[in-house]
Amino acid sequence: MRRSAPLLAATLLLSALHPAAAETPAVVASIPPVHSLVAAVMEGVGKPALLIPGAVSEHTYTLKPSDA
Repeated sequence: MRRSAPLLAATLLLSALHPAAAETPAVVASIPPVHSLVAAVMEGVGKPALLIPGAVSEHTYTLKPSDA
């Protein structure tokens, strides 16, 4: 136990000094209702993208390579 105490202290110190990730997450919502919910959750953190435009039916929409 005496040998592991300095190792544990060093591990805790190094993990406390590590900065948190500052990048905003990339989030994509498929349909407008889900996009609205995700935007409310991500308020102040980032902005989600909408995959299917609101004027198109999600039941008949076919993804294109340009949607990627």
